[in-house]
Amino acid sequence: FDALNTANGYSLFSYCNFKSAKTLGTETDGGAIYCKSWSKVYIDYSTFENCSAVDDGGAVYCELSYPIIRNCTFRNNNATDGGAIYNTGTGDQIIVNNQFYENSASKGGALFVANTKTIINNTVVNNTASVSGGAIHIDSNSPSLYNNILWGNETAGIENQLCLNNTNSDPKFYNNNIQGGLNGFTGAGSGYE
Repeated sequence: FDALNTANGYSLFSYCNFKSAKTLGTETDGGAIYCKSWSKVYIDYSTFENCSAVDDGGAVYCELSYPIIRNCTFRNNNATDGGAIYNTGTGDQIIVNNQFYENSASKGGALFVANTKTIINNTVVNNTASVSGGAIHIDSNSPSLYNNILWGNETAGIENQLCLNNTNSDPKFYNNNIQGGLNGFTGAGSGYE
C-alpha cells in the first residue's frame, strides 16, 4: 500500500501465513507487507516466517502509517534494519501480544522503531543484530513499553536487548522482564527509567 486514498476503508490481514516472502526488483523494503502513508493497517493472528528484505523490514515495513500489529508470530525473518518489523511513522502505532524469535538485522534484530507509540506484552527472544539492538533498536522515539519479555538477544555476539540510539530516544518502561537489566541497554538515549 503506497499513499492510497485516505477515504478508503482499513486493510486487515488476519489469520494469514507469510512464509519465505521476499522483496523483488526495485522494491527493497517489506518482505511480506509494505505500507507507506496508509493510516489504517491492522495485522493480527498471522505468522511471518523466513521472510526477507534487501533493506528494511524483513516481514513488515510501515512508513508514515498507523499499524496495529497484534497476536502475530515472527520467526527467522531478516533485513538490513528491523529483522521482523521496521516502523517509522506518526500517530497511534501499537505492537501488542506478538512473539519474535530468531530474527536478524544490522539494527533491531526483531524491531526497528521510530515514532511507535506503544509496545505491549511481546515476547522477544533469541534475535540478533550485527550493529545495535539485538531485540529492539529505538531511534529518536519515546514509546511506552509494558509487560514485554526481552531475553537471549545479542548484538555482535554480546548479550544486548535494546539500543536507545540517540538522546531523542526516551522510552518509558513498565513491568518488563529484560535480561541483564540496565546492562542490556546500549546507546545514547536517556530512557533508563
